[in-house]
Amino acid sequence: MTRRHDSPREHAVPGRFAGQTAIVTGSTRGIGAGIAERLAAEGANVVVSGRSEDAGEAVVERIYEATGGDAGDAVFVRADMRDPEDVAALAEAAVAAHGSLDVLVNNAGVQTETAADEASLDDWAFVVETDFRAYWLAARAALEHGAVERDLLERIADAAAGDARRAIGILRRAARRATDAGASELRQQDVDRAIPEDAQERRQAELAWQPHSHPAEYPVRD
Repeated sequence: MTRRHDSPREHAVPGRFAGQTAIVTGSTRGIGAGIAERLAAEGANVVVSGRSEDAGEAVVERIYEATGGDAGDAVFVRADMRDPEDVAALAEAAVAAHGSLDVLVNNAGVQTETAADEASLDDWAFVVETDFRAYWLAARAALEHGAVERDLLERIADAAAGDARRAIGILRRAARRATDAGASELRQQDVDRAIPEDAQERRQAELAWQPHSHPAEYPVRD
């Protein structure tokens, strides 16, 4: 079993990102906050971003307490990744604060607690705009400043270079994954209906106990 590190700064490599500026989207808590702390510990100037100013400033304060000012700098910039203007302003703020933009970590993600046959159009838009469109928006905004390697950003968001055929391919793959997930969920519902009620309760209790491996930066709803 892989051991979970006690701190995101454990085994950090000092100076690995010295002088570089990194944006970490969705970094006011969870995995994103850990990534921001690790990058700062390795010398990067980190731009923490998300929708909660209080939570974001808390991450910045934690970074300063951990590094004592001897590693990378940290600032918080509020951004809703569903808003194209916010995304563009996030990249501009990073360059304004540190003079460059070298690393983009597209971490922000959301989910809704709705079944495939219960999700509304608003639920669908909420997830797609945050988990898919925002990756492209952030990559495009970073590219506009000319400070990030195009090849790197294409790996983060394939549509960043504006290749329409590639973008269509991504959408098709995303649609296939969504279809497979919906079909799997509906099959599971059929199984649940065939399981006695007491067994279903035990199963739900087991699932509720399991820790989430990917905590979302954004809550399901404001």
